[in-house]
Amino acid sequence: MTNKETAMQQPCLNCGAVLTENYCSRCGQKSTVKRLSWHGFAEEVLHFFTHIEKGFIKTSTQLVINPGNVLKNYVDGKRKTYHKPISFFLIWIAIYLVVYNLALAITSYPNAINDSNFSLDANAMAIFNKYRTVIEILIIPVVALILWLLVAKPRLYYIEVLSALLYIASFFYIILIVQLLCWLLLNLNFRTDLFNGISIFAYISWVAYAAYNFCSKYAIRFLVLRLILAIIAIVLTYFILVQLAIKLLVALHVG
Repeated sequence: MTNKETAMQQPCLNCGAVLTENYCSRCGQKSTVKRLSWHGFAEEVLHFFTHIEKGFIKTSTQLVINPGNVLKNYVDGKRKTYHKPISFFLIWIAIYLVVYNLALAITSYPNAINDSNFSLDANAMAIFNKYRTVIEILIIPVVALILWLLVAKPRLYYIEVLSALLYIASFFYIILIVQLLCWLLLNLNFRTDLFNGISIFAYISWVAYAAYNFCSKYAIRFLVLRLILAIIAIVLTYFILVQLAIKLLVALHVG
């Protein structure tokens, strides 16, 4: 009896099922599992990064070029070639935070941002700047609900709109990273209202295009009007929820 045949008679180390192939038919784990070693650890790290690169870069590129196809393909079930929306979104946030904090560390630009848009004092705005990413992540489900109610219902489920929105939200951080790198190369202060204004204008313009490109594939009636109403509702809701979140953090003495 060969070693392979002997191995096939052993139970799966993960779930205990009898092994009949190279992979367990119940849980999918390999039939032969080596002891943990530095070599195996290095292979796992390499596999992780090559796996991310394969789907992550393709999804990012296609999202820029043809966002409607990415969103529709993923919603309709063609998901093997795309990076999953939640991890895709979190990775881009992580990349942005690393780039932004490195930019702060290597530059000495003053903060020239006028925070009067939220009508809050300096202490409240400092809290907002510190927790801005977390606040905006928590607002995403509300934005998805508005899009679903005003535009996508009943053609799409809410969870489908939320998944598509995570891809759309990821693009905001792509814009910020590209813009930030450009401003650093030009030796310009990125902590200004002009920087924020350009990124917001570029993002809203792209969102309008991406949303139309995606929703138009589902034959939604009065699509342009519904998208305009949704964008207005989302902007108003964003400002209201941000102010409420900041006031809550101030009340809880979170600094």
